[in-house]
Amino acid sequence: MGAVDAVIGGLGDRWSLFAFGLVTVGIAIGLRWWLLQQQRPYPTESVNTPRYLPPSSSSSHQALPVLKVSKKRPRH
Repeated sequence: MGAVDAVIGGLGDRWSLFAFGLVTVGIAIGLRWWLLQQQRPYPTESVNTPRYLPPSSSSSHQALPVLKVSKKRPRH
């Protein structure tokens, strides 16, 4: 909104609207920067998450049996 006010004010020789637009854009950029500085950084250390399944290994992994499609249809 401030950028549009600045463009309209600059093109229409309305310097008060131009100044208001620039101030609005400056405040918006400053507020956005300040809010980004307030956010907590991501934790760098690994967080232990609970595991509900045992860790899988290739030796204990068993393949599922292959299912065969029956060619006979049941009668109704």
